[in-house]
Amino acid sequence: MLSPIERMRVFQLELDDLEHYLSKLSPESLISASACECWSVADVVAHMASAFESYTGSIIRGLRGDSSASPGRPDPSTWSTASSAERVLRAEEAAHRVVTYRESLGDCLLPTLHTAVEGFNQLLAGMGTQDWYKLCYHGRGEIPAQNLVTYAILEACLHKWDIQSKLEANAQLSSGGSRALIEHIEEFMHWAFVIGPEFTGPRRYRFRLTGEISLGKEIIIDRQAHLAGNDGRAVDAVFECNAESFLLFMCGRINFSDALAGGLLVIEGNDEMASAYSDWGQAI
Repeated sequence: MLSPIERMRVFQLELDDLEHYLSKLSPESLISASACECWSVADVVAHMASAFESYTGSIIRGLRGDSSASPGRPDPSTWSTASSAERVLRAEEAAHRVVTYRESLGDCLLPTLHTAVEGFNQLLAGMGTQDWYKLCYHGRGEIPAQNLVTYAILEACLHKWDIQSKLEANAQLSSGGSRALIEHIEEFMHWAFVIGPEFTGPRRYRFRLTGEISLGKEIIIDRQAHLAGNDGRAVDAVFECNAESFLLFMCGRINFSDALAGGLLVIEGNDEMASAYSDWGQAI
């Protein structure tokens, strides 16, 4: 597992690379479509700026002992009880707010991102050892401050891919970001599943990652998704892929059928159970 300081450095490297990339884009590229449905490249940038500002505010309040929702933010307790339809509606409303925010920024889009990143980095640089464990607000529940750094890495890595994959033929997740996300995937993997009333679990899946980065655990889907050690029990299906494909699949960037057809995902075991895995997933 990465220490909070190591996570902070991964985030900084991701954003240094992204800001340099964005600074070279033409105005036409900024308004072109991203891999995020209904968002342009500029919308994705505005979303990231807003997210990092929000994380900074959450940590500042958390350090003061306040993990409640700030004005205008949803009560996290309502997320776990929300239906799939309610969650989709919330996501759509949030997406529209991002577009409105981006429009309000005008020519200040990239400076706003830079200011948000600098504020977040400066806050993290001043954190004490115990500060990383203080509970902070997040829209899906109270979490330690160090987990918000993981979420910031998730935002940076995935959204950099969302931007570059539409502009570059060889866009890839960074190896440092991929390693950090896989090592800490249990902090956010439960977002990737919505279990409906028809579910007859539990189900057990193994992801065999090729390359240098290993998961080393199995994904159990019951009322929620969680990781468990490989203790020799039978699994419903085995998926083989590299670390990047695993993350993009888990986070809804590539779908099940396309991953199979493109050779990004190989299945062993029960095809029906393997296919069912994708029925419970949602884009993070």
